[in-house]
Amino acid sequence: MKKFQYKKALASALKVKNAHVTIGLIEELVQRESLEIALRNSTDEELESIFEFLAYNLGDPRYTVTLAPFAEKLLGKQRNLSYKMLILNS
Repeated sequence: MKKFQYKKALASALKVKNAHVTIGLIEELVQRESLEIALRNSTDEELESIFEFLAYNLGDPRYTVTLAPFAEKLLGKQRNLSYKMLILNS
C-alpha cells in the first residue's frame, strides 16, 4: 500500500481553489494527526498559498471552527522558527 503524501495532497487542494475541498482535506489531516507532516519544511511559496487561503476563508463562519486551530498551529510553527533564527543570527 502506498504511503499517503500529505504535503502533495495539501498543495493540490490549495491549487483547486475550492474551499470545501481544502477544508475537507485539512479535517482529514487533523483526524489522521498528520497536519504537522503536511506543513513540515514548507517553502515560502507553499506558505504563501496557505496564508492566502486562510486570509480569504478564516472569517467565513462555516470554516472558522476548522481553520482557527489550523491557523494557530501554523502561526505557532512560524513563530518558533523565527525565534530560532533570531537566536542563531545573534
